[in-house]
Amino acid sequence: MESLTIFGSFLLVALRLTLGGAPGPSIWGVISETITDIGNSLLINKFWDHRTLFENISLPLEVPDSLSEDIPFAQAREVSVNIPVVDSGRIDIFIDDSIGVTPDIGETPSRVARAIPLAIRTLARPLSSDDIIPRKDLISLKKLQAEGELSEVKIILGWEINTRSLLIALPEHKAFSWLRDIESIIESGRSNYKFLESLLGRLNHIACILAPMRHFMDRLYRDMYRVKAYKGWTALSPNKLQDLGLHADFINLARKGLSLNTVTYRKPTLIYRSDACKFGMGGCNLVSG
Repeated sequence: MESLTIFGSFLLVALRLTLGGAPGPSIWGVISETITDIGNSLLINKFWDHRTLFENISLPLEVPDSLSEDIPFAQAREVSVNIPVVDSGRIDIFIDDSIGVTPDIGETPSRVARAIPLAIRTLARPLSSDDIIPRKDLISLKKLQAEGELSEVKIILGWEINTRSLLIALPEHKAFSWLRDIESIIESGRSNYKFLESLLGRLNHIACILAPMRHFMDRLYRDMYRVKAYKGWTALSPNKLQDLGLHADFINLARKGLSLNTVTYRKPTLIYRSDACKFGMGGCNLVSG
């Protein structure tokens, strides 16, 4: 199978709004999703002149943090779903984190960097010049400067995404902290409900990318529910401590980085169907017959 090669880097921009969605994510989503729709409409609108109509707060975002030219471009494998080619960039949202992705072509990065703040300002502008109610800016300038610049490598939703190498990795500070939690349980051989619940939540975060981890979490979840019922501490059996040791290996694997090709719906190169009966097991290759 021929692989698809990325010609040119992809830049990511992430913005976090001042007002979080913790009090009511579903209600906040009405605002954040509308902002996303406005931003995407701007990107495909040929009449939007981003050079004249923009929000000044977006200017510091437009200097891309690019990797060295010596770093090669990884190859993206062919996927099994039809993804339309969009060279104008796209914006997505998760509660209050806006994420813009754009190929590094012409003025497209500048348009994406200016579309999100303009969309936020459009929705959050005062409805009247006589409005006397004090309002905080919906865009956090401090967070914008820290996380909102264009970059080929960006931490998004707790994962470091490298669009040059096509790698997704667990950030080092999270890997170090979570490994330390596992070591503390293995050394003591016991845990309480709150600590175990927090750790399993973190392991489930990694399992979203490393799906095989979930097979080894069942016994730990049973212990968590049991200790919750008794409202105390639980001693972990040797098998469960071995499960935690295996999860430590998974964390180290995620820390090094996983190919994004392994977390996409790729078109299979070989398809084999097998079946069992009382005479034995057989099968055939559906490609070659």
